[in-house]
Amino acid sequence: SAQVAVTVAQVAVAPTVLSGNGQSGTIGTALVMPLQARVEDRLGAPMGAQTVNFVVTSGSGSVGTPSSTSGVDGVVSTTWTLGTNTAVPQLVSVSVSGASVFSTFGATALAGPATTFDFAPTAAGNGQSAPFGTAVLVRPAVRLADALGNGVAGAAVTFAVTGGGGNVTGGAATTNASGIA
Repeated sequence: SAQVAVTVAQVAVAPTVLSGNGQSGTIGTALVMPLQARVEDRLGAPMGAQTVNFVVTSGSGSVGTPSSTSGVDGVVSTTWTLGTNTAVPQLVSVSVSGASVFSTFGATALAGPATTFDFAPTAAGNGQSAPFGTAVLVRPAVRLADALGNGVAGAAVTFAVTGGGGNVTGGAATTNASGIA
């Protein structure tokens, strides 16, 4: 009769996202809820004492604790400060050190408050003239932006005649996703 020693190792799979995914926040600010994930083996058993890495993969934001150790319940968490560009996806990956699989957290970066407005760069409505009693050919448009140049969506804009006479039809508008009204 022979004896054979067998060693069974618990191996982590991609961390399970528990909370903090799908949030929205103002550019350059920390999200309200922390990112929280659980390290498990393939059978769903929690794995404590695992080194877990949080990495910003898109959006140039930052995480509070890039690397931490999972608790006995397998749970690990960090904070997330969003990047400053609303046009770029905001993504953070979470993985166990040494593993090639990961999970992803995503968030939506919202523009800060409107600080500037200008004539919309894609609109040809600026500087027009028209004969008395007729409308201009191209509807004027403006773009509202935050301090970092991100378009501010959903803002109310009112167009009004400020000199030379005339009137405005449909003077109330709301900015679109690019900040244009």
